[in-house]
Amino acid sequence: MQYTGQGERDQEIYEKDIVEFEVLLSAPDVTGKLRGVVEYLDLGWSVVSRLNDGTETEECLSLLVKDGDIEVIGNIYENPELLKEL
Repeated sequence: MQYTGQGERDQEIYEKDIVEFEVLLSAPDVTGKLRGVVEYLDLGWSVVSRLNDGTETEECLSLLVKDGDIEVIGNIYENPELLKEL
């Protein structure tokens, strides 16, 4: 897994990590925490997650780490059961 160069609270964040973070969006159907998978997309490191309505969103990892807590809860290889909850 590729290191993203980002992290906080003594946690490093790697590609394919599953992370959980507070919602920073102001959409009515999005509340609480979201989970997503860290992916490298066209513009850099992002967290890809599924919203409550089933649509996908991509949030820039550097903005999530800088502006809010993000917690690594596993990765797609060792914790595939967490993907079922996305």
